[in-house]
Amino acid sequence: MIRTPIPFVLAIGGFDPSCGAGVGADVRTFDCYGVAPLAVVTALTIQAGTGVKRVHATAAAVVEAQLAELLAHFAIAAVKIGQIPSAATARLLRRRLVELGAPVVLDPVLRASGGGRLASDAAEQAIARSLVPVATLLTVNLDEARVLAGRRVRSLHDMHEAAAMLAERGARAVLVKGGHMQGDPVDVLWHRGRVRELRGRRLTGSMHGTGCALASAAAAMLAGGATIEEAVVEARAHVRRLISGALVAGKARLRSPAR
Repeated sequence: MIRTPIPFVLAIGGFDPSCGAGVGADVRTFDCYGVAPLAVVTALTIQAGTGVKRVHATAAAVVEAQLAELLAHFAIAAVKIGQIPSAATARLLRRRLVELGAPVVLDPVLRASGGGRLASDAAEQAIARSLVPVATLLTVNLDEARVLAGRRVRSLHDMHEAAAMLAERGARAVLVKGGHMQGDPVDVLWHRGRVRELRGRRLTGSMHGTGCALASAAAAMLAGGATIEEAVVEARAHVRRLISGALVAGKARLRSPAR
């Protein structure tokens, strides 16, 4: 078992050829935080930041083989989960993650921000049943909150209610991201029975992969011993730095993560 002073953080998710999202973006974010990256690929997507054209799911047995090999050789300090395209993959991950016992940041990307579906109906149900209950931190946008909570999420009040519902289903902490609502964005963090509203000024522009960057930054922070609230606050700041840099860089969007 390999152990180093630098913690290993495992990204589990899809591969985006542009590396603007998915495990490629996760690895770049881990580099920003000085943690050692590992990755398990659950799907190959055909995209370049303007919408997903196709998704080729990795067979669950192949996902399990990747994971088993890494777990046999590395001491993993935290896990970040993104795209889970099949129910079988969701179920096997639950079993392995319970055995591992490391903090888990679950960012269940069900649809790409640029367009395109990333998980089947069965996968969405399995994520809700199998992975939400093992999440240390669940990060969801409004649509993902709607799917997993089974209720509409259109207002700040709805965000509070959805966060509490998802926590009742087992997630230790829930961050409902309000970036898709009108006005300056407000995120809702539920943790230990308390709700905190995290506000910010809206930055214009459409950025590819911000959800991946936020969740992987939070996972890196948890691997380093941060509390959930510390991890969320820093992850949100990281995304704002990315967006600010992307607005300057134009089409280079998110390709040079800034610490």
